[in-house]
Amino acid sequence: MKVLLATDIEELNTAVANEKNIEVVHQPVQYREAVVQVAQKTVPDVVVLTAWLDGTVDIIDIAYELRSLDIRIVFLAGTLEQADPVVQGVARLSVYDILFGEITVGQVINKINNPTPASQGIPLLDGRGNTPKEDNERKTRGKIKLEPEKEENENNKTPKESPFQKFLKTKEKFKIGFSIPKLSKGKNKTDQAVLYIPHHIISVWSPVGGMLKSLTAFNLAVTAAEKGFDTALINYDLTCPVLDKWFKIPNTSLNESHDARGAGVMTFGADLKPEIATKMLVDYGWGVNYLPAGNKLGNLGTPDIPLEVLEKVIQLIYRRHVNGKPAVTIIDTSPVFEMPVTFAALKSSSRLIVPTHGGKQEGELINDQLTELERLDLKLQTHTVNWDERNSGSQFTIPYIHEKLITSANQRKPYCLLLDENPFETILDDILN
Repeated sequence: MKVLLATDIEELNTAVANEKNIEVVHQPVQYREAVVQVAQKTVPDVVVLTAWLDGTVDIIDIAYELRSLDIRIVFLAGTLEQADPVVQGVARLSVYDILFGEITVGQVINKINNPTPASQGIPLLDGRGNTPKEDNERKTRGKIKLEPEKEENENNKTPKESPFQKFLKTKEKFKIGFSIPKLSKGKNKTDQAVLYIPHHIISVWSPVGGMLKSLTAFNLAVTAAEKGFDTALINYDLTCPVLDKWFKIPNTSLNESHDARGAGVMTFGADLKPEIATKMLVDYGWGVNYLPAGNKLGNLGTPDIPLEVLEKVIQLIYRRHVNGKPAVTIIDTSPVFEMPVTFAALKSSSRLIVPTHGGKQEGELINDQLTELERLDLKLQTHTVNWDERNSGSQFTIPYIHEKLITSANQRKPYCLLLDENPFETILDDILN
């Protein structure tokens, strides 16, 4: 059985490739634009296609081209429902092997080897959400009177969704868990650990300098790890990557780094490939998996990394293997949101934390900048964190104890672990619950 894998799930790809009766005809395709082209060259019997594959080409168009080549498709729908237009679209192309929800590797391999009969395919729905049989019965029995569709007037029109709202819906829709196989003597023994857990991506950002932004991100990450979360901390503050100092990241070149240890976003610069992001994510201390900013390699300014690459890095880290643990991804951002690295972080996040000292002018500037973000369709659920107890009004307050902050910096100990009560726990409990 010749199989082409159009999925970025490494454990799944490896397990399928290890099956004796399956020949994987090409390295896994991870972008929609390449699926049909590779299929035309390799002529597989089956393509395993995921609904969340990156790219701009419509999944239904890909399925149409593959079916035109008489290639069978095993479609991993994730948490899409049967009535979803994408699922209905591929089903109408005689794609019967569709898997929903939490999917095991064994299920995928079974579908590859044992096609679903057409009679057992999912029901096709009409425009009203009924199967042809159901719709016919309803008309025949006369139980429901079909009313003409009402014309929308200007007052009843549904507000148009912003691109960012659509992005969030898509991100929620394509969450999926995989079980990981353990291969032994040619047989699969399924370990029920989930590959990755849907969770919040939290950006820590402030347009005002000196707001202890990076310190906030760092202590949130340490606190999350202390609470048992699989914690990823991404350093996207490439203009002032102070977090690298906390984790003792050496300013090494790519050639000097060992197994990507010490390498970061700027180490690769414009040549950064998203696929290596998870390899650079290393536990340098306190149980936090950290992606460094890395060395600039002597370049002036920050590297010109495309926005889509920076977004893809976040997506791959989001889908990391967490062994079934609760998870959180935290991003320390640069102050200027127009920078691609900051915009990628904000666009990918479900929560935004803005540290402040509670001053009037800084508050006005922060509000102005948040208004600008809304104009760009980036309206995030925002939480303000006040580092000055004297100025109230923020949602959360962190005590600013000068002596302990100095001790924290001099001894390289997280500030949150020096306090009698950890205020970052309150922040996480509120945001994550």
